[in-house]
Amino acid sequence: MEAAPSGGIVDAHVHLLPPRLARKVRSVFDAHVPDLLAYGIEPDLVLTNLAAAGVTQGWVLPYAHGPGVADWLVPATAEHVRDLRDGDHGVELILGATAHPDDPDPLAALASGVDDLGARVCKLHCAVGGFAADDPRLDRLWRFCAERALPVVVHVGRSPGGDSTADDLAAIDRVAERHPDAALIVAHLGAPAVTATLRLLDRHPNLHADLTPVVAALPAIEPGELHARADRLLFGSDAPNTGFRVHELLEHWRRQSPEAAVQQEVLGGTARRLLSAGA
Repeated sequence: MEAAPSGGIVDAHVHLLPPRLARKVRSVFDAHVPDLLAYGIEPDLVLTNLAAAGVTQGWVLPYAHGPGVADWLVPATAEHVRDLRDGDHGVELILGATAHPDDPDPLAALASGVDDLGARVCKLHCAVGGFAADDPRLDRLWRFCAERALPVVVHVGRSPGGDSTADDLAAIDRVAERHPDAALIVAHLGAPAVTATLRLLDRHPNLHADLTPVVAALPAIEPGELHARADRLLFGSDAPNTGFRVHELLEHWRRQSPEAAVQQEVLGGTARRLLSAGA
């Protein structure tokens, strides 16, 4: 195994969901991409594989697919993460919270997750939830996340397959402009609209992106572009709902960026810096 960055490898995009929801989500994947995923949904097995690949920290990202979901999903995920932390797998789990603009108070479940349950990141899934990141009902959420230095991972778009378009990314452009102190992370590098995402990273210093694949498709970024933006990019696997094993993803990004300084940032440094801002 190649040397890990100091502090270890951070997987900033993991979906170790509560068991009932994990089974439901996997049934959707099985219906559309049967036999394509690299892992089963048994969390201890997933964590064992993450640890074997050198991952020392994973961000657990629940996401509300509709109104009323965040109210039960955030505490259920917190309980699930507490149970998983009792295992001897060597991966530090960072609890995430979520929200949906159709809730009567879109900030309530997220704020409770942060203040009462210890959540340190947030996930918004616009594609699954059917909303835009710049929905005005989320303004209080964005202000809260900026004040608390809470990184927010956003999967933009409306495609059921998870693809994002340049038009979808316009909402991120507006959020980053209105809330310059908020730490935004565009999930999957906005794939396949990678070029548009990179332009937005150059436009907004508060904007980041993760390199998580969309099932079995890797974000297409050239080595030079990866090198130039290493301090704005985060490694992610989407485990367990990914077509790649984590060690395969790490090997790919190491080939793309053999420089140790780039690997230090992309494989852990950027993620740890974002988390430490809210510590």
